[in-house]
Parts: sequence; C-alpha cells; structure tokens
Amino acid sequence: MQAEHETTPMKQRTLFGRLPFYYGWVILAAGALGIVASIPGQTMGVSVFTDHLIAALQVSRVGISTAYMAGTLASALIIPYAGKLFDRIGARSTAAISAFALGLFLLFLAYSGRLSSAILATGMPVIPTGIAIAVTGFFGIRFFGQGVLTLASRGMVVRWFSSRRGLATGFLGVATAFGFSYAPRPLQALIDRFGWSGALVALGAFLIVVFVPFI
Repeated sequence: MQAEHETTPMKQRTLFGRLPFYYGWVILAAGALGIVASIPGQTMGVSVFTDHLIAALQVSRVGISTAYMAGTLASALIIPYAGKLFDRIGARSTAAISAFALGLFLLFLAYSGRLSSAILATGMPVIPTGIAIAVTGFFGIRFFGQGVLTLASRGMVVRWFSSRRGLATGFLGVATAFGFSYAPRPLQALIDRFGWSGALVALGAFLIVVFVPFI
C-alpha cells in the first residue's frame, strides 16, 4: 500500500492518507467513467449514427468511411501533442478540456445536416460539402474522444498506482470493455426516443453540463 502512496504528490498524500482506503481506487472508477464517456468518439459509438449521417450529408457509405478514415488519421498525427499537454497541465485539466470539446463536436455533428443544406443553398457541390463536414466532425470526436479523453483517463489511473498497477489496469480494461460492448444499445435507445440529431445533442449536453464538472 505504501508503494502506491509514493506515486501521489505530498499534499495529496497528507489529505487522502486520512481515508480508511486508498484513494487510488476512486481515481480508478473515475478513470473508467472517463473512458466510457469517450464512447461517442469511439468506433462502436460512431457506427450507430452512420446511416443517419449518410442520409443527412447526402454522401455514400464509401464517402462516409473515407471521411472517418481521414478524420482518424488526422487525429492520430497530432495526438502526441495532446500527450505533451497532459504532461504539462495534468490529467484533470486535459480531461476537462477534451470532454468539453468532444461535447461541442457532437453538437456540430447533430446539426451537420442543417449546415450541409445551408452550404448547398449557396451552390456548392453536394459530395465535397458532405465529406468536408464529415471529416471535420469525425476529426473532432476522434481526437478529443478516442484520443485525448482516453489518454488522460488512463494516464491518471497509472499515476496513482505502483505496486498494484497491473491489477488496476486489469480492472480498468474489464470496465471499459463492458462499457464499449454494451454502448450501442443505450445509444440506439436515445435515437429511438429523440432522433439521431437529438441523441447527439443529448450526449453533447451531458458531457458539457454534467461530465465536465464531474472531472
């Protein structure tokens, strides 16, 4: 147990040392929730909305897949800079920024159909417009969701454990694997209740209004 406390700052060590349990387990639960909150930016979360985005943006399935690939690759190219930010400002600030930005990009995708219609009204071609909007939205949710929020959540847990780091990582893997595999059902339920655009608005609002303060 002492080895775990050695990974925490002195001020935190004094505060949390008064608790009857190691505070790292609370951090573990929070980290798991952080990774689960990234689901709208993960592949299993995006896939539930794919058909709706195809119809709203008037692009083919190949076109939406290409846009997803482009957004993901662009996200991967700059994710190392997010790692530098994590080292500089810490897990809490990094996770809060990424959750807020993820919420904004979910709202962007929620209104992407209306944005596309407005742009097309100016005479712009359909396919390039739809793909450009899709790439922008996918880049945002992939970078801030699958990338930064996941990185910050995992990194936070690792910093709080030393001798039991493998055990903590194992629990984190189990929790997130369950969350990822179950996620399509509640997402589809949201779509059935509020429509695909309303579901994205609900997810974005939840991240900004509820999850950011939680972080």
